[in-house]
Amino acid sequence: MLHTLKIFIPELIGSFLLTLCFSLSAEYSETLRITPLAYGSMMMALMYMTDRSSGYFNPGITLAAAFCGRVERNDAITGITAQVFGALVAAALAAFMRESGGETVVAMHGNNNPFGAMLAEFFGSFALVYVFLSVSSGDNRSFTGLASGFCLIACGFGPGILGGGAFNPALALGAGITEVLDLNDLWLYVAGGLGGAAAGATVFTLMNREMAQHR
Repeated sequence: MLHTLKIFIPELIGSFLLTLCFSLSAEYSETLRITPLAYGSMMMALMYMTDRSSGYFNPGITLAAAFCGRVERNDAITGITAQVFGALVAAALAAFMRESGGETVVAMHGNNNPFGAMLAEFFGSFALVYVFLSVSSGDNRSFTGLASGFCLIACGFGPGILGGGAFNPALALGAGITEVLDLNDLWLYVAGGLGGAAAGATVFTLMNREMAQHR
């Protein structure tokens, strides 16, 4: 029970804060595009609050870690459950806060071609997962948060412009509920995010077989 809580609580908190940060920073992103900087920096900070048994905050990364043998199946299910639940709670709170503030919703979806947006999510997720697995498995694992955070910032300002730059299915679900992202496009965030994560994990495993088994 204690082991489960040690995974569930940090993942819940992390997913909640990331989704809340993403949803609320979008108020200003129409002109300043600060959302990638905001939630990328949040990701960077959050990863230093956890131990090695958690700190993924993203179903794609959790599945990639499980694929590489770093996370047991039950722990992966616990983590993903916490991530989705945290995103939903943050979505409800963000919607209330935005409505209470009387601000206009700023839509992040900026590409009329959904497949282009899906590819943007795919390659952003691929980059995030590959960076995460590589840094966290090497001698510079203490810089995992820094590397992942700046990867999110870079991808958010790059491919993220096409589709919103979630690179996280749980976050996309929460952002869709708050209408920051188009909920009808949730499929592309799930397909692109998980597909990119799977591709990143596969490439990492093929190129780093010994490192992939390191815990």
